[in-house]
Amino acid sequence: MLEPVLNYFRRQALPDENTFKLCYLSAYDALPAVVHADPEGFWRTYYLARYPGLGWHAHLALVTGSDLGPFTASTLKWHKGRLENGREYLILEYPEPEPVGEEFDEFLAGRRSPTEQLLCPYFSAVLRTTPTRPSVCYALGQSPVDGETTLRLCRPAAHYNLGSGPPPTLESFIKSLEEIHLRKIQGATVRHPNHLEPEDHELMN
Repeated sequence: MLEPVLNYFRRQALPDENTFKLCYLSAYDALPAVVHADPEGFWRTYYLARYPGLGWHAHLALVTGSDLGPFTASTLKWHKGRLENGREYLILEYPEPEPVGEEFDEFLAGRRSPTEQLLCPYFSAVLRTTPTRPSVCYALGQSPVDGETTLRLCRPAAHYNLGSGPPPTLESFIKSLEEIHLRKIQGATVRHPNHLEPEDHELMN
């Protein structure tokens, strides 16, 4: 059993800037791309895995050429289950990021650009394909306003702002997923313009 070993590494782990950059890559690039390429293949691999966090960290290390460190790997925790509406989910919990450090009035006054600091994810969610809906990725991440969160729909080429999110707890995030498909898109961040698909152009219109 690896769980006692993983718990030891979790207690000793000290996430740094590189760790949070890896988490950002996971939520907004790697996970949407892998799920989009082979939704059921991803599901079979990670839903059935005994320690999916280790496997996903190995994938990220391979993609980025970074070290396969046990401390970082131990901080990636997967949760699986079924929403009240019956849809299955896989949720990746990231290490808690550093506070944004910006007060609401400073943000409104425009004294600091929201792009000056990496807004890290708290969770990623993959909802499984159903007969009526395709597999989809969401993320709950930091907001430019300290203490707030933002929900995002994540696709390989872009991620889409779905507005304010719940508190960054697993229970609150799961609850928000029940009706997240009803949220309206409020903006888009295009990360890979050359990979935009017709669905992306529809979402941005």
